[in-house]
Amino acid sequence: MERIAPHVCVVNLGCRVNRVESDWMESSFVQSGAVLCAEDEADIIAINTCAVTGEAQAKTRKAVRRAASLPKHPLVAVTGCVANLFPAELEAIGDNVRVLPAKLVLVEDALGEWGKLNAGAAGEGEDTSLSGSLYVYNHENRDALVENVSSGAVPQARSAEDCLSTEDAFSASGSHAVFRARRGVKVQDGCDNKCTYCIVWRARGKSLSTPYSLIEKQVRQVLSEGALEVDLTGINLGRYSSVDEHGESLDLAGLIERLVPLIREHGALLRASSIEPPEVTSGLVDAFARNADCVAPHFHLPLQAGSTRVLHRMGRRYNVEQFLEKVTLIREALPAAAISTDIIVGFPGETEEDFQETLALSEKAAFSKIHAFRFSARPDTPAASMPDQIAPEVIRERSERLRVLADRLRRADAAHRIGTVEPVLIEQIDETGNACGTTASHHEVVIPAGEHGLEGPSLVQVLIARVGDNGVLSGSLHSQSDLG
Repeated sequence: MERIAPHVCVVNLGCRVNRVESDWMESSFVQSGAVLCAEDEADIIAINTCAVTGEAQAKTRKAVRRAASLPKHPLVAVTGCVANLFPAELEAIGDNVRVLPAKLVLVEDALGEWGKLNAGAAGEGEDTSLSGSLYVYNHENRDALVENVSSGAVPQARSAEDCLSTEDAFSASGSHAVFRARRGVKVQDGCDNKCTYCIVWRARGKSLSTPYSLIEKQVRQVLSEGALEVDLTGINLGRYSSVDEHGESLDLAGLIERLVPLIREHGALLRASSIEPPEVTSGLVDAFARNADCVAPHFHLPLQAGSTRVLHRMGRRYNVEQFLEKVTLIREALPAAAISTDIIVGFPGETEEDFQETLALSEKAAFSKIHAFRFSARPDTPAASMPDQIAPEVIRERSERLRVLADRLRRADAAHRIGTVEPVLIEQIDETGNACGTTASHHEVVIPAGEHGLEGPSLVQVLIARVGDNGVLSGSLHSQSDLG
């Protein structure tokens, strides 16, 4: 009896946390007997969605419509934040669309749905079952979990805690994807901040941290598979809180300190993703500084606005002075650190004076990169119904001014690195033989063909020589990185 192996494509939309989750989905599909492929060849297309902005949600709808209309009429399995918040809207797109909000069991549910759809098309003697290779969750409360999550009664992140054992929840959410030089490990999910413009906390649930023992296991695995950079990710990473095997409390600083020996042993680099400003403590900065040989000197601090008045309306937990104190704390301990940020342009009530304050603070902080987002009114958030909504043309004009400033600041930060030596993760050799990668300070860098003998992913020391007209650094191979 011939077994049919479904061809699967996983489409990732959104943040680094989504990327880690999508990697796990890909690996789980493969472990279950499926074959990864391009969208137009797929029997199943799993789409991991993002709802952080109206634009992100529009991309989700577009991606689902495109997938549902492909000639093979694939099963479109939609998960993530948009699936949690607007399931009916997505399922209405097509009869082959299924909303599967529970990521922990998405692979099983998607394969089960595909089997149902494929059963009628299977010929005699063909087996559509994947039971021989599919690992199945047999938890008593699984059906209730899926029902509750689908109805929106239980947020996804919380459902893992409520209905699965801690080890089950987080071993499932770990990073086990096919090899890439940079690998993410999700150590935290959910958010308790409830900013007035945001709906992600509704989709992700309350803050929940991965136990240290499971993080260590995941990090060991990706390093053993050849990862050269490990990125710690989370929705509110700075709120990480767990205990080690001795029952000792661990915050993010403690987690980094515990992982550093393992990272050094493998000659790799450790990076932390976005950290909310209030969670940047002297202890955390010291952990970066003490381990500068193997912890990337890069902090991503979401500012959102450079006006204290606007920050208050956003429900942010700091003011301008407090944000700048965090920047000073970092600069004093790590003068060469790169600090990037997120800024929302055109929040309701933002005056020209408020926006000028944002530009001025950006200059003072000397951001290495600014991710600028035009304000997007998210449904059922306080900001959506605030008075003094900003006209789209004003938002566009301010966004362009911020973009120009961001480009100048990025180039200035890059120029400051000329003559220095930085660890660089080489991720590809392009068609002309140039080695392309990312510095520890998170700048693009190119080593011209003929100035290196690299053939694949590697972590090397690079002497930065110049900044190109496009803002990309270039340099020469200084020495093979030996972070031990």
